[in-house]
Amino acid sequence: MPGSRHHPPFQAPHATNSPGPHIVIGSDGAAFETARAATERGYEAIVLVPRGGAATDAFPSDIRARDFDDRNIAALARRFEEAACVHYCAGTTGYPIDSEEPERLARIIEAVTRAQVRFVYCDAPYAYGVSNRPLSEDIPQRAQDPLGKFLAALSQFVLQSCRKGRIEATVARHGDLVGPQVARSPLGAVFVEQVLRAKPAALVGRPDVGRSLTYSRDLGRALILLAEEPEALGQVWHVPTTPQISADKFAAALRAEAGLPPVPHLVHEVGSRGLGAMLASKAPERSLARLHETPFMLISAKFERAFGMHATPMREFVRDIVLSLTTA
Repeated sequence: MPGSRHHPPFQAPHATNSPGPHIVIGSDGAAFETARAATERGYEAIVLVPRGGAATDAFPSDIRARDFDDRNIAALARRFEEAACVHYCAGTTGYPIDSEEPERLARIIEAVTRAQVRFVYCDAPYAYGVSNRPLSEDIPQRAQDPLGKFLAALSQFVLQSCRKGRIEATVARHGDLVGPQVARSPLGAVFVEQVLRAKPAALVGRPDVGRSLTYSRDLGRALILLAEEPEALGQVWHVPTTPQISADKFAAALRAEAGLPPVPHLVHEVGSRGLGAMLASKAPERSLARLHETPFMLISAKFERAFGMHATPMREFVRDIVLSLTTA
């Protein structure tokens, strides 16, 4: 098991020669931080964005990005052939859900199969459904809501492809993502900017309910560690994640770090009915509100024992998030 090895603190290796590049598919903070983590480890990193998606020329200057045609499986397989690993950081981090996601993922898996390259699938935890117990990797995926079922089907497809011997794959799950350039998350960049500007911050779910937060830089580093460890394959891993923190407390910490006075009732709830009205017919996204109307705790002890990596304390990642905005 990975836990039988000593994993030093995350740092670039001393070796001058490294395997092929780490290819990261995605277009926000999760993908960017995975690429940065790969570079820290001494790898080349390339971020790929489906053609017609985000404009790559607007990405941070340290990110090497290219667009690609996800319908051209043969060309994609050729691109993957020299890679050390393909990381999939698109489509599962929140809402809105892309209805074309299952077909896109199937094409990516086919290209990975042809290229015979390792695959790390970044997954949101909503497939577990509403639960009043801490969530560890051994809990069955029993979501009854449309969003949870949708995501469960995607991750099961990845794991089944691995069990059938088509690919070498790992599933990495995170809590609510926070961090610079994190767009598709309830507590992502839009929420942070609203809080710092003292504008009413709409929140999916109750602001006083505990939520497990995953710092995007922790996620990126965890994905690279999983890619390096053959014995992690075929498993689900919860990446290093904080204990429960309410959105109210997260908002207060952001303002305090920025030297701003507290604002009472800054965060307001968008519940199941409210979100449903905002999103009209998008039933999968409506169910996201229900998941955050009760406490939500993701346990990452398995990863921490195996790799010796722990979640960044909240005071540190809050400082990083605020600093990234004030220096942009």
